[in-house]
Amino acid sequence: MPKLRESKIDKVYQAVLDRLPSNYPQADLVVHQTITELRECFNDCDGDEEGDPPYAFCDSDDYTIHVSYAFYNENIQSMSWYFLHEIGHLYALERYGKDDPRWKDFDLAEKYADSFADRWVKKLKEEDWFKLIKF
Repeated sequence: MPKLRESKIDKVYQAVLDRLPSNYPQADLVVHQTITELRECFNDCDGDEEGDPPYAFCDSDDYTIHVSYAFYNENIQSMSWYFLHEIGHLYALERYGKDDPRWKDFDLAEKYADSFADRWVKKLKEEDWFKLIKF
């Protein structure tokens, strides 16, 4: 899906990638026009058609992180947390493999990604990173 313009979403994502160690996952970002479009893509990737649409998700096959333009209204810290959460999933996959519960078991994978994002947001706050980046 082509991006209409370089948005705040793209800039925040790039800033997060630039701040992380270079050996961390560097997935491509896909920004969907609508939440409906994001959900349809999620269904195609995951096969899950029940529940609420995800706010963001990662696709390990295409090595992408997906969000919608609805994400644009979030503040930088919130957007960064979601990006870090999805990067956390890919980090677990790279570090531990597809058979590890941190990737394979939904609940454990979500807890791991939450913890990954929480640790990084805390570190970024301590560095005043959120105050330093400007768009």
